[in-house]
This record gives sequence, structure tokens and C-alpha cells, in this order.
Amino acid sequence: MNVICDECQKEYEIEMKIEQIDGIEKNYFTCPNCNKEYIAFCTNQSVRVKQAEMKMLYRKLNGARTKSQFRSIQDKLDKLEKTIKAEMEILKKSLNKEG
Repeated sequence: MNVICDECQKEYEIEMKIEQIDGIEKNYFTCPNCNKEYIAFCTNQSVRVKQAEMKMLYRKLNGARTKSQFRSIQDKLDKLEKTIKAEMEILKKSLNKEG
């Protein structure tokens, strides 16, 4: 996928990279022209556990037999998704401060 760098305005193809920093897995790409780094997302053990829990809930959602079961599982998924998104944003901000 091609993008245009916010810094140098040159077009390039994204090459995702992964780096481990103090228990945080940083997924990012860098402009090959000016070396500006863009963090796509970050995870840690807590986030990965919650992501696995979401996968399990999606399987349960597919097997829901009643509307109330479906709604209950969907509510759990919605809450978990918000929690994961917030945690990932905190991790990303913590790495941006260091960089």
C-alpha cells in the first residue's frame, strides 16, 4: 500500500516492522525518504490476552441461540473492544514520548 509522508510529502510503499520495547510490541513503518516513523499500533501481554478473549467471545457469538445470549455477548465484546483500544492508545502514547 502506498502512502504520502506527512513530513516530506513523498510517496512510498509501507513496509511494516515490529520492535519489542520493554514488553511492548510496536508495529510501525518508516518513510524511506526522511526516516519519519509512524506507529500503527502497540500491544503488550495484557492487550494480547484481551484480544484472545475477544476471539473466544466471537466464537460464542456465532453459537448464540437466543437474542438475549447474542446481546449479552455483544455487550461484552463492545466493552472489551473499548478497553483494548484505550490500552493500545496509552501504549502508543508512551512510546511516542520516548521517541
